[in-house]
Amino acid sequence: MNKRWPGLLLTLAMLTGCDDQHILERTGFCHTISYDLLPDHNFKIGLSVPKADPNSKTDREVLQAIAHSSKDSQPKLVRQTSLLLVNGQLRNLLFSLPLAEGGLLDQMDTLSRDPSIPPKVKITLADGDAYDLLKKNYKEHPRTDRYIYTLLEKEAAYQTVPEATLYEFIRDYYDDGIDPIAPIIKDAGDTITVSGVGLFRGDRYITRIKPDDLHILALLRHNLRHADMTIHLASEGQHKELITFNYLKSDRKIDVLRDKSGKPVVMIHIKASGSVLEYIGKLKLHSDADRNTLLQQAARHLESRADEMIKFMQDNKVDSVGIGAYVRNSMSYASWKKLDWYEEYAHLTVKCKVDLNIVNSGQTL
Repeated sequence: MNKRWPGLLLTLAMLTGCDDQHILERTGFCHTISYDLLPDHNFKIGLSVPKADPNSKTDREVLQAIAHSSKDSQPKLVRQTSLLLVNGQLRNLLFSLPLAEGGLLDQMDTLSRDPSIPPKVKITLADGDAYDLLKKNYKEHPRTDRYIYTLLEKEAAYQTVPEATLYEFIRDYYDDGIDPIAPIIKDAGDTITVSGVGLFRGDRYITRIKPDDLHILALLRHNLRHADMTIHLASEGQHKELITFNYLKSDRKIDVLRDKSGKPVVMIHIKASGSVLEYIGKLKLHSDADRNTLLQQAARHLESRADEMIKFMQDNKVDSVGIGAYVRNSMSYASWKKLDWYEEYAHLTVKCKVDLNIVNSGQTL
């Protein structure tokens, strides 16, 4: 072998590496896109793009365009940057509440048709102007787009806030037995906070579940595997009683029965168990009688909260738990298609039953 070959190959490798670095520095991997509805029915569309250039004074570009549609904004955004914009690393789609109230189907249809947009991109609602939230810099969080993404990832990991993706939103929209949901975030001054979960009827945002009730929504909508949950049993005056579970697991089962007139009656059974991280109250966890009393009180409390949430959803005609899928599967296809589901759902009898168990209560003093 010619002695010059190793040196030539090394030189080529170095040159290729340099070319790749320059290409990377010239590429803008879109991270988050924001959507706001304007009074003239146009859209204000924002785009946050991280920068890979180590010589840049900022670690991201935030672009904005006024356009008739998402695709109409693309050439306007491209003209504002020297980077080659690509969607392959897109992580989050941020929609303002006024836009969501009018319906997201047009945006969702356009996004789902684009093969360059990942189906697992997050769907998030902004309580306020979505672009202003995305553009703002937070002192403790240098990149706002990544801050929002990691905040939602953490909440989903602890199953505090259900994860919502483009794929899941489209799936639930076209499934006539369940309605989509999406987390809501807002600017809280020096931080961003989760301000609830948005409930949709079809593609339109209708109402929200407040942060203090999100663990009830989680129990009703899906099974939990390692959640943390605090149950406030009493908080009147100086008398406070609460119990906090960690590593909480739950299994949800929904049965559809029939009353004497043949109308459906829905039973939601939830079995949950976890370790007690904290208990504040007068009962003693090392006492079997007190522990059983506490579990019964906590279970009845959860049942009451769950019944209230189901009633709230029925009043707003949003089937965020997916009760419709179980009712649909209990009847013929022809009967289901004749049914005005939302009207039936609003007056449906739904009962919740919760069974709680303590796996571990820690050491006793």
